[in-house]
Amino acid sequence: MIGNYQWYDEDDYRSWSGVELQIYNENGQIAVDTRSTVSRSYWDLTHQNKTIKLIRDLFGGHFITDAGRNRYWRPDEPPNPPLVSGCYLARWRLKNALIKSQIYLWARKLEGDVAREKPTGLHFMDAMNPRLLSNNLLVPFIVAVWEEYFRSTFAAVLKYADRREQVLKKARLSHTQLEQIAINKKPVEQTISECFSFQRPSVIAENFRLLDSRLDLAAALRKPFKRRKVTLFDQIEDLVTRNCNPPH
Repeated sequence: MIGNYQWYDEDDYRSWSGVELQIYNENGQIAVDTRSTVSRSYWDLTHQNKTIKLIRDLFGGHFITDAGRNRYWRPDEPPNPPLVSGCYLARWRLKNALIKSQIYLWARKLEGDVAREKPTGLHFMDAMNPRLLSNNLLVPFIVAVWEEYFRSTFAAVLKYADRREQVLKKARLSHTQLEQIAINKKPVEQTISECFSFQRPSVIAENFRLLDSRLDLAAALRKPFKRRKVTLFDQIEDLVTRNCNPPH
């Protein structure tokens, strides 16, 4: 390999996985390999086809795709609206992060009598249980993933919302944040979303109602789910409150 490149378009959430390109010298001949994953967006595949065409127009030769020799692999569907893509990417990152925690639980090995599955009720014994300690360390990670998901979704909705002014009035931007916006170091919507908390479901619901009164996330989380006696809203609210404000 003599070259390795990556293309990714963040404007209007166009790229989902981007496009890779590698250049090889194979016994004096140049070969180019470009790759986009099955999770690519319409714009990723369109740019990949544009790259293939440009290389062939400049240098000749032939190319092979999953569609065949000298045949382009065309998008099956038209491009998604930017808002849909923004929400999709937030959910995609959430899912990938939660998979990490699942792999962690699957791969960890805690042996010995002290690593009991359930608490004994005896404080001095449970305090030494590595399983409980491991689980408690995992909770802040999941809360952080949860928070980032809603913050990213909020930023995507804010970018295309009609009630942006109402949100701006609630945001308290620092001098550093204003400077980042001025020099285009960070997207405006992402910077504004950092002024809001996205941990407790009650607060999250209030934030999204600022964007649109029809976005009632609290109602969705209060719906019955798998015969739970406690709703997801109340259970998550309690979990986040206890972990973010532990008793002294």
